[in-house]
Amino acid sequence: MRYTAFSLVALLSAALSAFPAAQSTEPAIVGTWSGPYNGDGNGTYSMTITQGESKALGGTLQATSADGGSFTAPFKSVVTSGTTATLKYDSPSGEEVQIDVTIDGSSLSGTWKAVEPSTSTAVATGTLTGTKK
Repeated sequence: MRYTAFSLVALLSAALSAFPAAQSTEPAIVGTWSGPYNGDGNGTYSMTITQGESKALGGTLQATSADGGSFTAPFKSVVTSGTTATLKYDSPSGEEVQIDVTIDGSSLSGTWKAVEPSTSTAVATGTLTGTKK
């Protein structure tokens, strides 16, 4: 009986080791990022992206302009595809801001644009870079 129990444990251990551990499906954008933004507006930002239990992405952006003004806004959408992501939030002045980034390890780079909702016209554009904390 001892031999049978030992054989069963050995067999189960061997079978389980044949399957790799579950891989994290967390998108690369999840985490806290910060860096400069430039263009029609200049300053620094910090954004935190989270993934809920339902796998939905969300988070907040904190931005400080070169003239010292600052704000915090929640993302209304965060969509990823591989190493790219599109994030959207509403600015304090009412424009929808879209950020398109490409992630390379712990770095990101991309573009942003602020769109006037009533005309769908870009009223400001620029670039951003960042690093993951």
